[in-house]
Amino acid sequence: MKPQKIQFNEHCKGDNMNWPAIEETLNEESRTLKVEYMTKTTELLVATKTCTTCMQCVNVCPKNALARPILVKGVKTTKLERLPVFNKPLKCVFCGVCMVFCPYKAISMKINGNKLSSTDLPLMKSKILPSLTTVKLGKVEVGDFGFTNPFFERIINCITKKSD
Repeated sequence: MKPQKIQFNEHCKGDNMNWPAIEETLNEESRTLKVEYMTKTTELLVATKTCTTCMQCVNVCPKNALARPILVKGVKTTKLERLPVFNKPLKCVFCGVCMVFCPYKAISMKINGNKLSSTDLPLMKSKILPSLTTVKLGKVEVGDFGFTNPFFERIINCITKKSD
């Protein structure tokens, strides 16, 4: 498969600088959202071989930056076409909620080319999200007994709610 690139905006339009520069790449290895700011570059990667297209990442994204792809019923699609899409890339704040709650560890993040672990995320460091012992499809087990806060409760509700 030939890699596909989507430029959401260009670096320069005449004399006008447009930041951040946003690019989405889709290939056999990953769907990647790369956002280049003036002082740093962030990347969110969905591994195509590991992702099962369960869409738990879409359900938990607090900014609705990830979405289910639009598929035509009855039309055969490839797995790449069924991967979550970055429908609103400027809304992504690289909080890492999608990465933390992916039951298949298919999502990774980089800052300036360095891969982040979930413990590197500000939401984990500041204890807005608890340590998790298990993340499964539709179920999360918390390592911090009794942990609660409104943000975390909303995420849990998104994971455990049943589809209509």
